[in-house]
Amino acid sequence: MLRDIFDFPALKNLLSGPNHINVRLDAMHGVVGPYIKKIVCEELGSPANSAVNCVPQEDFGGHHPDPNLTYAADLVNTMKGGEYDLGAAFDASTVASLSDHTAEH
Repeated sequence: MLRDIFDFPALKNLLSGPNHINVRLDAMHGVVGPYIKKIVCEELGSPANSAVNCVPQEDFGGHHPDPNLTYAADLVNTMKGGEYDLGAAFDASTVASLSDHTAEH
């Protein structure tokens, strides 16, 4: 179904082609984690380290699963390092908060 909605070849080129962007996706131990790994890393070819905290846990790894500046501080700090072009953190229901390499929302 996703392949009917999204242009997977274009996304694969964006994430793993010669002029690819580097993304950092934090699943915050929510249910979206395995999907991020399967789709973004395995299907679209983004490096494995593009996705973090992808194992769902009942207690969200002991953290509050809210992708804001407080609870996604690790992602914000990683983005400030300049290695990634786009960052996203996902809450428990897969709603994302996005940041670019300037770490501004």
